[in-house]
Formats: sequence, C-alpha cells, structure tokens
Amino acid sequence: MVCGTDVSAIPAVGPSSNFPAPLFPPPTPAKTSSKTIWLVVGAILVVVAIPVLAIVAAIAVPTIISKQISANEAAAVQSLQKLNHALTVYHDTYQHGYPTDLALLGPRASGEPNEFGAALVDSSQTLPEQSGYRFSYDARALDVAGHATAFVLYVDPVSNFQGERHFYLDQTGIIRVSKRVAGAGSPPLGSEDSQDKQQ
Repeated sequence: MVCGTDVSAIPAVGPSSNFPAPLFPPPTPAKTSSKTIWLVVGAILVVVAIPVLAIVAAIAVPTIISKQISANEAAAVQSLQKLNHALTVYHDTYQHGYPTDLALLGPRASGEPNEFGAALVDSSQTLPEQSGYRFSYDARALDVAGHATAFVLYVDPVSNFQGERHFYLDQTGIIRVSKRVAGAGSPPLGSEDSQDKQQ
C-alpha cells in the first residue's frame, strides 16, 4: 500500500457490516396450512355434532321401536285369527281332530288338499316364527283313535323389542292376551282389564 493513500477508499475484505454473524439465526415463522385449519374445524364440528345426534337418537329410536312393536302385534293377531279359523275348519272337515302340526294347515307340495296339507292358510302362517313372534302349537287330549280333541297355541314375542303383549289360543276359539305369558285365564283380546295393562 502506497503511503498517503486514503484508507477509507480501500474496499473492505471479509464479512459484511453485520459481522460477527449470529451463531443461531432466528427461526422462520411456521406457516399454518389450509389442511390444518380444516382439521381443526372438522374436530370442532364433530364435538358439537355428537351430543346433538345423541339427543335426536334418544327421541327417534323409542318411537321407531314402538311403531315396530305395534306392527308386529297387529300381524301376530291377524295370523292368530286366520289360524283359529283354519283349525276349526280342519277339525270339522276331516273329522280327525285337530292337526298335530300347524304345517298340516298349509298347502301340499302337489295334488289336491287333504288332511296332510289342507291349504287353509298360506305356508308362511304356519312357520314357528312370524313378524317378531314365536308360535308354539301343541295338539292335546288324544282320543282312543289318537286324534287330538284340543290344542293350545302360545304366541310370544321373540324379545322385548319385538313385542310387548303375549297371546294364547285354544279349541274354544277365544284369543287371549297378557303382558306376561298368556294362558286360559288371561282376558280375551279387546277386553284386557286394567290390572293386566299395568303389569
């Protein structure tokens, strides 16, 4: 360097004016993505929606079950009325007492109706389970020829969600009903007493 040269005119060598540089540069602010925002919004909506759905279910589900129970009970009574008529006709037509099984009231696979397939009801009405109800038939009081002179037919709901009332039918032709298992001492259908309704 020549003596007398202006030092300020010599270009600086090395780091910039910010020297010395910081050892740990400041962190860059994180950017919130739109996906994260939607996830947060979705979580809030779920938290709000669950109680609302629970309230709606608590109101709607019992109503739906009640309607289903009413429909099942009506279908069970209708089947009982048809079976009652068919059992009477079978008894009077074939003079062999009552059938040993409800299936004998239905149609035969082929050929004309007879005591082994009287075609008095549809085959679906001879099934042991119909519209949420279980049909339990038993031919009783056999005479010397082995013919049933009496019968009992218990019709009970498969579960409490399928029906509330229980039904009973025998050779008297009277359909009886109860909140519990029905029997010969239960009130006739349509005339249930107040005590039975409260049970």
